[in-house]
This record gives sequence, C-alpha cells and structure tokens, in this order.
Amino acid sequence: MAITVAGKNYQSIDTCESITPWTGNKVALVGDYFKQGSNSVGFTFTTAGNNDAYVTGSWNLTGKPHIRMWFMTVVLKEMETYDNGGLQVFVTGGGYTGYWKMLGKATYPGGWYNLVVDASSQPDTGDAPTLGSVTAVGIRMVIVGTPKNAQNTWVDSVMACDGLICTNTAPQITLEDIYGYDNDPATGGWGVIRKIGGVYYLAGNLTLGDATGALLCDFKDTSQVVVFENRRVASTLYGIEAVNASGTCKVQLGDKSGTAGISGCAVRTQISTQTPKFNITCTDTDVSDFKLYGSTFFDAGTISLPLTGTNREVIGCNFEKVASLLPQTIVIDSSNFISYGARSLGTSSITNSNWIAGTGLITMGGGVFTDCNVTACTVGVAMLWDIAVDTDGKLDGTIFTSGGTGHAIELGTDCPTSIGFKDMAFSGYGANETTNAAIYNNSGKAIEISLNGTTQPTVKNGSGASTTFPSSITLKMIVTNEAGTGINGVYAYIDDNDQTPYIMNTTTANVDGVDGVAKVTYTGSPVSQARWRARLYGYKNFKQLVDIESVDVTLPVTLVVDPQQT
Repeated sequence: MAITVAGKNYQSIDTCESITPWTGNKVALVGDYFKQGSNSVGFTFTTAGNNDAYVTGSWNLTGKPHIRMWFMTVVLKEMETYDNGGLQVFVTGGGYTGYWKMLGKATYPGGWYNLVVDASSQPDTGDAPTLGSVTAVGIRMVIVGTPKNAQNTWVDSVMACDGLICTNTAPQITLEDIYGYDNDPATGGWGVIRKIGGVYYLAGNLTLGDATGALLCDFKDTSQVVVFENRRVASTLYGIEAVNASGTCKVQLGDKSGTAGISGCAVRTQISTQTPKFNITCTDTDVSDFKLYGSTFFDAGTISLPLTGTNREVIGCNFEKVASLLPQTIVIDSSNFISYGARSLGTSSITNSNWIAGTGLITMGGGVFTDCNVTACTVGVAMLWDIAVDTDGKLDGTIFTSGGTGHAIELGTDCPTSIGFKDMAFSGYGANETTNAAIYNNSGKAIEISLNGTTQPTVKNGSGASTTFPSSITLKMIVTNEAGTGINGVYAYIDDNDQTPYIMNTTTANVDGVDGVAKVTYTGSPVSQARWRARLYGYKNFKQLVDIESVDVTLPVTLVVDPQQT
C-alpha cells in the first residue's frame, strides 16, 4: 500500500529515545513499552500529592499550540479524580507555566492514551505560557495514598501536531490504512486516530491531498463510523478536508447504486454538547472528485461543498444539527436536513430532499430547490426569496408544511413582480393577512403569482405590497400524420411575434394515453394572432395564427410528409 502520512503543523519536542532531557522520579528508558520509535520514558510515581515528569529544552511553538504525548499508567486506584486534577499536562514558556486537566481515575481508559491540549487556551491553573519560548513540557499526576514503589507511568513521543496529511498512489486508501500508518511505531506515532470496537476516533484534523505540491490522494471508504472526540482542543481544529495543488485528489464516502446513495459513513461528535465540532471542507477547485453517498453528518460546524462538476455530487445523505452548510453550486439529491440552522443556498441545486424542524431561515440565491419537503420550521419564515429571479422552475414540486406558526415563503424587495408556483403545496398555514399565512409579500410592491398545479396559498401583504393570482388556461397542440396517428417528438412552439421566452417551447409526447400532445399552462395577458408552429424532419413545417384569450385552446395539427426530406 503506497500511502504516506505526515503530521500537520508538526514539530517534535522529544521522541523519548533518551532520558537525558527528562526530569522525574526514577527516570528510566524503557524498551518494552513504546508507541513511537523503539523506547519510552518510565517513571515511578509514589508521592502523595503532585508527581511531575517533564522534558526541558527550547522550542518555538508559535502557531503550533496543540501539544500531544502518549501516556500510560498503572496508578489507577491512587490517581485523583478529574475535578481534583488527577492527570494534567503543563507547559512552561516565557517564565509562565499553565496546567490543563486531562484525566482522572474514572476517565482514564487504561493502556496507552494520547493526551492532547490546546496550549493557547486558558489553563485551569497557573498562567498561560509564551509559546514562542517554551522551555518545558510535562505531566503532573495528583496521587491520593501510596502506590507501589515500582515503575508505574510511561510517556512517549512528545510533539506539537494538529492532525494528519494523507497522500497515496494506487490503489485507493481507506481509514484503516491511515489508522494503521498512524499507529505503526516505525512510521507514525502521532496518535491522532484510534480505533475502538470498529469505530474510528479522531482527536485532530484529517487532510486528504497535497495543498501545495503534486502528491496524489485517492480516498474511498464505506460503512464506517468516525467520531471526533470531546478533547481540550481548539474549537476550529477538527475536520476532514480535501485539497489539491498540481496533483490529483479524489474523495468518496459511501457508494452509489443506480441513483441511490448506499453504504455510507457516519461522521459525528462524541457528545452533542462538546465545544469542538468538526468541519467538512472541499472548496479547492482542483479536487477532481468529491462524492458523498448515503452518509450521515451529525453535529458538524460547517460543511463547505465544492462547485458542481462531473464527479462531484451528494446523494442520499443526512445532515443533522449542522450549524452551517455552504453548498456553492454542487448538486444535492435525495438528502435530509434535520434540525438545521440558517442556510444561504446560493445557486446550488437541491432536489428530492427533506428539510425537517429547521431553526433558521433558508435564503435562496437563485438556485434550484425542487421536489423538496420543508416541514415543521420553528422560525417566523421558512424560506426567503429576495433575488431578481422567477421562482418558476426553481421551486417546482416543493411542499411546505407548517410547524404551527410562521410563513412558508417571504418575498423580498428584489423579488420580480411576476413569479410562478408550479406543482407546489402549502399545508397547515393560517388565513390571509395573518402572521401564519403561507406567503408573506414583504417586497413593498405588487406581485403576480401564476399557479400551475398549485392550490392558491394564503397571503399576508406587508407595507406597500399586494399579491394577485391570475387565472390560467391550457394551450394544447395534438399533432398527427395524415393517417391520424399521433406523432411524438415533434418540436412545438407558441410565441408572441418572436418575443422570448416563448409561450410554449417543447416536444410532443404521450400525455394521458394520447400520442402527439404538447401543452402548457398560460397565465399571461391575451395575445392576438399568436404563432403556433410545429416541425419535424420528414414533414412540411406547420404554422398558424391563433388568438389566445381567456379560455383553453386545443389546436389539432396534421403534418404532411415532405418528399424533399427523406
């Protein structure tokens, strides 16, 4: 497996291959237990109260605040509780020493455990160290009672490190490959990723790809669970990001079967109340493939998705309690957005998706939001349409269901004066001119809403606004050959003296069991002498002037074979 993993923002403090720089009770070099290289440093903690072990030197850790080290002890009964400072990490810099609580007798899981702390955060006791001039890094164990007078505590591989950077050549790599590299004493030792019961636990950032060079990354995994741990790290540290410069980067979670996302991964925080959330980031335009299939993202900070592209898509995913979603123009299909906050969707394309129990406003930017369900929004307005783009073709087939209060759609000042609702539905909203009406026209102007396959919704008009729903008629062509057989695939047009957009611009098809039908719902003004045209190679072109008034029009058209087109 041609995989390469490097520490992100990495700087070694001590590899624990020598006891020379260490201070502590009965310091010893230990070759039997280690997590990196071939040795660790052992100590004998027996004193009631504070027991310190630390390495001294001189390090500039400016911009590298995350201090890590491997730790193991058999002092279990005598270690104090977490609240009473059982195990702490301390850092001395610029004459100041800060202490941060890490573990207690009830929270230490046993065995080798990778400690990590954001040393730029406020310490629990002591003073914040100057990271540009660090002179000591170590641990303090507070003991109650008297442990056995034997070697009982070990430390290995002290470092500054934010996470892992992963690249590879063929074949594809998985989380298991990254985990194996990180936990191999000969290659890794960072301790960013651990595995318990088949679940991958991350205590750092995971970068897939080379942001500055030509190294490659081809990552794919399915049916895995990834948990970002509740650790004392910076709130912005955690995340999975895809990057690329001049190489190639491909990232995929889950798989695709037909048009469905399957075998997805679950990515979440350890507990929903923890401060460090995680981000999913793929905004690098040089990332060729980014695919999320059937995956669940719970309690994320920001999910930033790429521009639309041939190998970039999101299908069948769940986004629950995601603080911020930045979709750009990527296509998102058949996904669920649960307990979502405010969303600015820009020009993204979101289809066949459910938006449930929203706690924030969906702001549209002219993109596609079709065949979706917006249910039980808990804020005053579910969606804002405040852009100079017609809703027709953008919100088609979307269903809004009230959460008990508030509006479905607010029309802002930039909304066009004429828009269309096609195959939409509004359920559970209040009466006209109430704060629970389906539509809130807050544009300050008159807006005409054309309805196509949509029952007229209730409306509240804001200051200076008015809303009307013009009646609609159906315009239809039925195209046959000389034998009276319907012809499908005929180009059918209706226009008002070549003005665009055309009143109808489509091809004939089987409609309700009848071949050769082209139709459109029209809500515009009457047109005198509209041009009705039909053409298909092999037949003579058809054109007829027909008035459009206030009643349905059905025009039978017979195409005659053209002997010059065979």
